[in-house]
Amino acid sequence: MLKLNLDSKNKTIEFEVMLKGEKEPLKVFVNNYEISEEDGKYYLYAKDIKTSRDWINIVAENYLKGEKVELPEKIAKTIQILI
Repeated sequence: MLKLNLDSKNKTIEFEVMLKGEKEPLKVFVNNYEISEEDGKYYLYAKDIKTSRDWINIVAENYLKGEKVELPEKIAKTIQILI
């Protein structure tokens, strides 16, 4: 991960990651999200996801938008500190 901006007031997340084999970073914009905790695990529920790659936008729209995604433990610990 190259960059992370989390705005809990406006419920937005922006981040950049460098994918293996890519020359340019992938930029991801999550709008109108919710984070929930269940049995010690954290989940992200994103209502709107956009990226800098058209094909990933299609995947996000079809498989991630509106779905509950479990956050990795390392990220969940960071979120606990931030929110």
